[in-house]
Amino acid sequence: MRYVRRDLVIVGSLSVLALLFTLRASFIAHGPGGDGVLGRVTTSSGVEVVLSQRWNLQPFEPYTVALWMREPGEDWGWCYVGHEEHRWTEFALEYDAELEQVRLVNDGVLRGRLECSSLQFATYDWRGNYRHTVPAPQERRTPDWQ
Repeated sequence: MRYVRRDLVIVGSLSVLALLFTLRASFIAHGPGGDGVLGRVTTSSGVEVVLSQRWNLQPFEPYTVALWMREPGEDWGWCYVGHEEHRWTEFALEYDAELEQVRLVNDGVLRGRLECSSLQFATYDWRGNYRHTVPAPQERRTPDWQ
């Protein structure tokens, strides 16, 4: 009787582990949402701005969010927004023509600000606290959403 009970515990534990492994594999393979372009805007000076997110295949660092920009006649440039992001679903790219700036807002919180006239990109944490300002773009590269 003791052996039967122990065997049932082992079989039950293995079944639970197999189920968890299958669920995790499915989650990693398919992701909780989509990759690609979240939004785009073109400024009055002709700067194209694109906000993208990419699923990282990791449950603890689910998405990388990036700002892409291209001045007229230039290659695409990349600016880092975040790599430990949850899926952005309530976002906006807000263009202010008077200030010549594009603001990235997620869940009502300012997450980035691109100054198109000075080509500076300011980043903010998930609470909207200022982190730092860097030259924009940080790198020239081919967008991962094309």
